[in-house]
Amino acid sequence: MHHRLAHAGLLDIAAKLDRGERLDLSEGVRLFESPDLLAVGWLANREREKRHGARTFYNYNIRLEATNVCVASCLFCAFARLKPGDEGAYTMSLEQAWDKLRQRAHQPLTEIHVVNGLHPDLPFDYYTELLRGFKRIRPDIHLKCFTAVEIAFFADLYRITDEQVMRELMAAGLDSLPGGGSFRIWLLSGWNASGMNAWKPQVSSCSARARSMWSTRSSAVSICPYSIVTFDRMPSRWAVR
Repeated sequence: MHHRLAHAGLLDIAAKLDRGERLDLSEGVRLFESPDLLAVGWLANREREKRHGARTFYNYNIRLEATNVCVASCLFCAFARLKPGDEGAYTMSLEQAWDKLRQRAHQPLTEIHVVNGLHPDLPFDYYTELLRGFKRIRPDIHLKCFTAVEIAFFADLYRITDEQVMRELMAAGLDSLPGGGSFRIWLLSGWNASGMNAWKPQVSSCSARARSMWSTRSSAVSICPYSIVTFDRMPSRWAVR
């Protein structure tokens, strides 16, 4: 591995890690841009084992998408349907969604992972009651639900703040937000709740809304950093996350 690290130009970073020193931004960028993923992965796993030993943790979850109706129309997405009634579009009733959990009663599930399309017509209580129902069925289940894109969408659609959205979902049982979602692209595109095709620039809103969601997190709800800003191609920004 010493030869591999030398060939990848990472020996100085390995030595710094050996000394227990924190890497700086430029070193983070070098790791991000390194073509030798095995060398980077070896360094990362070595640090993990130094801190946590030979322990690895897994959860046992169920993935659920209650609706694929979505106004975002992202070009890379084959999941979404733009409006109800389109071929292949669906929206589960609450009972249908809860049945997905009931049907797995014999399994030692620890988490439900929910990511939906951005449905323009569902009431907010559809989502809060969805969470409450899951908790009624299995009070100990961890609810990892709704990306930051969905949180921003709820706030725009229901005309409340990001913080209000988070707090109401937390009160209904939300435990954490999953990663993923093209939050930066979504905000820069600037969909607003006045209509499916109403677009306006919101270039300055991305960082402010990300900060708002991050500041709302508490010991009760964790937020994956990749929920906050994704699809940013600047390595220097990735390196500090």
